[in-house]
Amino acid sequence: MESQLRNKIIKESYKLFIIQGIRNTAYVDILNSVNKSKGALTYYFPTKEELLRSVIDTCFFPASQIPSEWEKFSKSNFNFFMEKYQNPIERVIRNFTFSIGNNKFMAYMQFVASAHEYIDDFSVNYKQLWAQEHKFLKGVIQNAVNRGELLVTDIELYQKQFFELSIGKTFSGYLS
Repeated sequence: MESQLRNKIIKESYKLFIIQGIRNTAYVDILNSVNKSKGALTYYFPTKEELLRSVIDTCFFPASQIPSEWEKFSKSNFNFFMEKYQNPIERVIRNFTFSIGNNKFMAYMQFVASAHEYIDDFSVNYKQLWAQEHKFLKGVIQNAVNRGELLVTDIELYQKQFFELSIGKTFSGYLS
């Protein structure tokens, strides 16, 4: 029961942080959302920073990770992989299990910017996430080159361009 309440607090806080922004979400908003007393909230999370860290570690970063089933996509036809590929931003947004209208991308950006302000090591972890993504894509492209599906001489450059194009599509798709 205790871990269920803790998980509910984390999930509801994530939802509120995305919808309202971290700065604009007060403990009272979270209390109303989980229908519990302040004591219940502070028992698990004495500070907003501790709550935010748990939200990031439990909800945000896991949603950003490369799904395990993509390992098989990485070894299949490159065109098939390209159809299935979603960058970390798209993966997080896809995992929003709540309605926030058409502002999903802006909510994501606001959350990331606020997390940088509140959590000292967020930027380090975020950079590690992007580095893992680049390494994974480099491997996918290398496999495609080895199979003769791509004629690429600079795999590193092609991987960066592929990733940047994906991010660009995400930006234009949500902002247009």
